[in-house]
Amino acid sequence: MKRIALVCIFLLLMTGTVCASLVGDAVSSIIGSGLDMAARPHATSVLLDGKEVSFGGRGVGELKRTFKQHDFSLLSLSERQEVYGKAHISLGWPAWKNLLVGFGEGSKLQGDFGGMLFGQISDWTTLTIAGAGLGIVLLDILFVQTFSLSKQSIQLNNPDDAFNQIGLAAMAIGGGAFVVGRLIQALIPLAFGSRYNRTLRKGLMLDKNLSDTLGMEVSLVPLSDSLAIRWVGNISFSTK
Repeated sequence: MKRIALVCIFLLLMTGTVCASLVGDAVSSIIGSGLDMAARPHATSVLLDGKEVSFGGRGVGELKRTFKQHDFSLLSLSERQEVYGKAHISLGWPAWKNLLVGFGEGSKLQGDFGGMLFGQISDWTTLTIAGAGLGIVLLDILFVQTFSLSKQSIQLNNPDDAFNQIGLAAMAIGGGAFVVGRLIQALIPLAFGSRYNRTLRKGLMLDKNLSDTLGMEVSLVPLSDSLAIRWVGNISFSTK
């Protein structure tokens, strides 16, 4: 019994060491990816009022701030369409990359820090759980079952072995969560890309067909102060 107890302690220490190493790798990976995204160049640049404005490729929030600070109506329709062609992001390949490669690599291509962070945490966490479970099962087979006084043969799935069952449960939970996480990762670039491109079109005053949406509002207020009525006419001009 003392031998089995010592083996169990060794098993737990080995599993803990492996998990700690994986956690360290995960933290390093997340920090490295975050720094890469912070240093990535903007998607494009335009000249507004004699000043070069660089933007795009770094998230929806920064894109909105750029449109608030600068007037892109100074550009012609063809120029705004050209800017959209350079600054818009794709949806298909990032979604596939998140699904097949994982770790938020597809979201990283889009400049989506939140999507990248989710992918990193999801994959590292689930793989760590599944890996810990596999390690417990292997160590249990190599040491606990091998040195057990029982005459039973070594079993991959031993209902009477608590360590074996814990390891198998961890593998099942980690593996299942990994698959679900990858499916969620595949959906994130589709949602983020649609929101990003919609914000880009709105800021450039373009519709879905990249036609001009520049308009002028004319307010007609009645002369009588007693009439609390205002008519608003919306006149749109389209430049072909």
